[in-house]
Amino acid sequence: MKKTINELIKKEKRYLRELKSFSKNNPNKGEIFKMLGIIYDQKALKSKLKKKFQEKAKFYFQKALKYKKVKRDALRGLGTVFMHQGNYKKALYYYLKAHRMKRDADTYNDLGNLYRKMKQFKKAENFYKKGLKIAKRKEKDLYYKFIISAIQKNLNLLKIQTSS
Repeated sequence: MKKTINELIKKEKRYLRELKSFSKNNPNKGEIFKMLGIIYDQKALKSKLKKKFQEKAKFYFQKALKYKKVKRDALRGLGTVFMHQGNYKKALYYYLKAHRMKRDADTYNDLGNLYRKMKQFKKAENFYKKGLKIAKRKEKDLYYKFIISAIQKNLNLLKIQTSS
């Protein structure tokens, strides 16, 4: 676990350096903001300073929303942070906004995870299955192979939760 935190710190420093080097209107700034949001969300999961890092994650995801190229990912990121905070209503709001932009396997997986956390197991299962169906049509793409694996893992977790 310590290694993971150290890796996150290295990535954080690298992205903050890159951010400083960009001009004000550089379109890649959105990607950097998104990546910093992801890093801080991950640090929140592994740290005693959970709230501080979650606030930083939200700050950077909010900044990323201004960049069309990463807006959907930033919405998903905000949904994830709110889900981790237990604010399921806000998480649902952001996940649905991202889902309306593009109904893809990753947003179906996000919504499945949220509904599983909310103990709405039938809804969770339906979203996972829809996501899996989409991902399997695109499984030649490495990203979708990852999504298939993630959804299958989540379906297994769902089965364990509902059988106990």
